[in-house]
Amino acid sequence: MLAWKEGNEASLEVSVQQQVISGALARCGSVTSQDNGRNL
Repeated sequence: MLAWKEGNEASLEVSVQQQVISGALARCGSVTSQDNGRNL
């Protein structure tokens, strides 16, 4: 159970990092944010 909890928290951290990276890319330029919108 502890191992599952640790793995779950790690996956949540990765999700947060991905959101931060996506936000940084979106701020780099409108073209980048538009491309990200199409891919989603």
